Amino acid sequence: MLLPAISLWQPWASLIIVGAKLHETRHWRAPERVVGQRIIIHAAKRPIDRDLDHELHALCKLWLGENYRDAIPRGCAVGTAVLKYSRQMTEVEPETVGDRIAGNWSPERFA
Repeated sequence: MLLPAISLWQPWASLIIVGAKLHETRHWRAPERVVGQRIIIHAAKRPIDRDLDHELHALCKLWLGENYRDAIPRGCAVGTAVLKYSRQMTEVEPETVGDRIAGNWSPERFA
């Protein structure tokens, strides 16, 4: 059985896998055919080309370790998750501090 996948930049992919980030936030709604399904979380191969803000950097150090920038995998599947729903930000809120820090919760986006 083939599972659908979503590619995420690191450290966001790893933050989902370890449970620090509960929602992936996007500018588009997830396809209905994958809602309720287990999906693969794929870490993009190329590292991000910007520095993380202070809160996100601190969250990464807490959950992923002091040397997370060098230790997190890239260019591979890092785990799976169940895509429970796809809702507009006006219908959902971050469930934890880490979820808030690691997401873009602008009103026009989806979680």
